[in-house]
Amino acid sequence: MSQGKLLLINLTALVGFLLDRFLKNLFLSNPQLVWQPTVGGHTWGFFDGRFWLNSGAVFGLPVPAALTWALNFLIIIVLAGLVFFLYQSYHQKNLANIAALTLIILGAYSNLLDRLLYGGVVDYLNFNFWPIFNLADTMITVGVAVLAIQLIQNSKFKIKETNTVHSKEYFLQLKGKNAEEFIHNLALKSFLTDWCYLNPLLPDGKELCDLLVIFDDTAIIWQVKDLKSNKKSEAEKNLKQLAGAKRRLIDLKRKITLKNPRRGEEEFDATQIKNIYLISALLGENGDLLSFFEEFKNNSIHVFNKDFTEIVLNELDTVSDFTEYLRIKENFLKQEKTIIIMGGEEELLAYYLMNNRNFNGLNEANNIMITDGSWRHLQSKPEYKAKKQADEISYFWDSIINRAHEGSKQYELVARELARPNRFQRRFLSKIDFEAHKNSHLDTEHPIYRRISVGADTTYCFLFMDDVEPREKRRAMLGAICLVAREIYKQNKKVIGIATEKKINPTCCYDFCLMNIPEWDQDLQKQMEELQNKGEIFLKPEIKEYHEQEYPKTDYQN
Repeated sequence: MSQGKLLLINLTALVGFLLDRFLKNLFLSNPQLVWQPTVGGHTWGFFDGRFWLNSGAVFGLPVPAALTWALNFLIIIVLAGLVFFLYQSYHQKNLANIAALTLIILGAYSNLLDRLLYGGVVDYLNFNFWPIFNLADTMITVGVAVLAIQLIQNSKFKIKETNTVHSKEYFLQLKGKNAEEFIHNLALKSFLTDWCYLNPLLPDGKELCDLLVIFDDTAIIWQVKDLKSNKKSEAEKNLKQLAGAKRRLIDLKRKITLKNPRRGEEEFDATQIKNIYLISALLGENGDLLSFFEEFKNNSIHVFNKDFTEIVLNELDTVSDFTEYLRIKENFLKQEKTIIIMGGEEELLAYYLMNNRNFNGLNEANNIMITDGSWRHLQSKPEYKAKKQADEISYFWDSIINRAHEGSKQYELVARELARPNRFQRRFLSKIDFEAHKNSHLDTEHPIYRRISVGADTTYCFLFMDDVEPREKRRAMLGAICLVAREIYKQNKKVIGIATEKKINPTCCYDFCLMNIPEWDQDLQKQMEELQNKGEIFLKPEIKEYHEQEYPKTDYQN
C-alpha cells in the first residue's frame, strides 16, 4: 500500500473536516449572515450560504424530540462499526475503502459533535433545488458512493468469475470454510489456476486427492483437512492419503483423466513427472498436531498449518518460487540434523529468504534452533519493504500470462513458459516491457518498436506494432523477430515473443510466439537472414545493460 497515497487520503479528509468545522463556527457566530457568490457582477441565484440548525435526520427529515437521544446513540454505534471496518481495510490494504470510510467517519463525527453541542446539525450550503446541507454531508455522500462503486465492481467480478474459466466454485468444493479459502488462495496467489485439478478421480471413481497441481515435470499433491478435534490420528490420515495418492499416481502409473475448466480434459502421463511434492494442509485450530515435516513410508511430506499456508502462498506466489522452496527445504531436512523451531515454519522461511534462498549456512551444524521473531524481523527490515514495493510492477507479467490463456488453446504452452520465471524475474521483465512500451508510445517516426531481453535460458522479444484483425502482419513480424533473436543469442534455444499495440491504450490485444529450436542449421540460417534483411530486424542493435536487485538498497539500510 503506497504511503504517499495513504497520506494524501488522510490529509484530504482532515482538511474537509477542519473546513466544515470552520464554516459551522462562522455561521454559528453570525446566524444572520447570508453569503451569495458573484461571478462577473452576476449573483448566483440558485445558491447561497446561510445558517440553518437541523434538529432532524439527514436533509431535514423530522425526528420526534423524544427520540433524539436514540438517534445520537445509533450514530455512535454506527461510527464504532465504521471504525472497525476502517481498521480491517488498513489490514487488507484496500485504499478505496480506507478513503471512503475515512470521509464517512469524519463527516459523521462532525455532525455528531453538532448534535451533542447544539442540539442539531449546523447546515450552511443552500441550493434552491435541494435541502440545505453542509460539507460533512458531502464527505459522507462521497464516501458512501465510493463504497457503492466498490460493491458493484466486486459483484460484477464475482459474476464474471462464475461465468468464466476462473470460476471460484471450481476451487470451493472442499470440506469446511477454511479449506475453501485455502484452495481459492492457492489458485489466485500462486497463480496456479490453469494447472490445478480439483478432486481428481481414479478410473474406479475414487478420489485421488483434494488437489493435484501439475506444472511441466512437477507434481504437487495436496490433502486438506479442516481439523475439528485434537486427535493426532485424525491429522495422520492426511499422511496415509498422500502416500496412497503418490503410489497410485506415480509408482503404479494409474491412468487418470484430469479435468480443468479452462483446458478441458487431459490424460495424465506419469512418465513426464520428475519432481513430486506432498503437502498436508491442516487447517482449523488444531493444525499443529504434527511436525512441519514428516517422513511417512519413505515419503517426505510437508505439513502446513493455516497461518503458514497463508504466509507462504503470499510470499512465494509463483510456481518457481514455491517449488524451489519445497525442493531446498526437503534436501536440507533430509540430513541427519536435530532442528528445533521456536515458532511456526515462517521462522524457517525467514531464514531461507534472508540467506539468499538457501540453508547452506547451517550445513555444518548438527543441532539447530531457529528462534521466534525471525519472520517479524524480516518484515520490519527496510530492504524487505522496498522489495515488496518494487515487486508491485511484476504482477503485470501475471496479467500477461492470463491474457495468453484467454487466447486459443495453442497458447497454453506459451502461458506455461511465461509462468516459469520467479517473482524477481517477473519484476525485471515487466520493467523491460513497460520501458519499451513507453518508448514506443513516444516514438512518432517509426511504425514499429522492438526490444529483446536475454535471460539465463530464454530470450524474450517484445514487439509494439499496430495491425488490424486478424493481425497477420504483426504475427508474421513477431515470428521473424523471434527467429532472428534465436540466431543472435545462440546460447538460448528457447525464444518467447509478445506483441501488442504501439501506443499505450486502456485496452489492448496480444499476440504470442514460442520457438524452441535445439539445433540451428543452414536452412534456418538462410531463412533468418532473408527475414532480417527484408524487415531490417536488429541489423544494428543498440545494446544496454540493466541491473536489478531483489532487495533494493534503501537510505535506512545498514
